[in-house]
Amino acid sequence: MEVLTKGIDIYQSKMPALSDIPQDDVIRKKVLGSYLQKEILQYVDLSMKDTKKDIKESISKIIGFCIEIEAFNYLLENIEPQFEEKNYGDLFLAELEPFILCDKIRNVELSTDKIIKIIDVYKKNKNYDLLSQLLIHLNIQSIDNETIKNLCEEISLLNPLIYIYNHGKQEDYFEPIN
Repeated sequence: MEVLTKGIDIYQSKMPALSDIPQDDVIRKKVLGSYLQKEILQYVDLSMKDTKKDIKESISKIIGFCIEIEAFNYLLENIEPQFEEKNYGDLFLAELEPFILCDKIRNVELSTDKIIKIIDVYKKNKNYDLLSQLLIHLNIQSIDNETIKNLCEEISLLNPLIYIYNHGKQEDYFEPIN
């Protein structure tokens, strides 16, 4: 864990680099990013041996590390499947929540399928208030509006419904009133 923290500090130029670390930002980030991805993967392997509570904390840290080194695709393509394989896929998706709510993750980085999975997790757990907030924080213009509208109407999510109509492709300000 300490290696990752210090590595990210060097990656972001918050800590003086060692002699073999390139000073040029682009080169340093490329070299260190690759190294840190391998370290994160080792951390994933270690965290799989923990309790569910510890795994939840680890997932949050792993997501944070990947965001810090701009490796979100790596997170979704290489790390998430490992949690899925161990039946922690829903927990992984739920841990994306704070990062979505503070706009560190937008749907530009999330595929439509991933967003639908997140929606299903919150719908399955009947956590509609958080689902409502997530839908507002995601840039849902690229998602099929009818699917989202039907979901919002089905479980009475008024705020995202208004948001969709007002910020959607058609910008319909009157339909939510009907």
